[in-house]
Amino acid sequence: MEDGERIAKESQLGDGTAPTGDLHEGLALAMAHVEAALAHARAGEWEAAGERDRQCRAQVEALVDNAGNLDPEPLADGLSTIRERYRDLLTLAETERDRLANDVRQSVKGRVGTRAYEENR
Repeated sequence: MEDGERIAKESQLGDGTAPTGDLHEGLALAMAHVEAALAHARAGEWEAAGERDRQCRAQVEALVDNAGNLDPEPLADGLSTIRERYRDLLTLAETERDRLANDVRQSVKGRVGTRAYEENR
């Protein structure tokens, strides 16, 4: 499956669905959001990744708010799995940040070089 098709499929999962406090449904929805955020990030679609991040956080918050009514062991296991996927997302975001910072440095360096050349002609 191509990235675009996978993103479209994952984007349908949980899109527009209000956060739920149901353990299994809530964990599945949060995982769908974080997986979709990862797919968007891999495709360089950072605004969409950010939106999915927001949706995942809202879902996790709903689960935590309802934690007193949920079995703690599966909740902890599910949140741990989501945290692991978030580490992958964070790594992608840091890589993109570093790439952009390097682009800015190269651009500034190029402008300084151009300015020095113009001044010394």
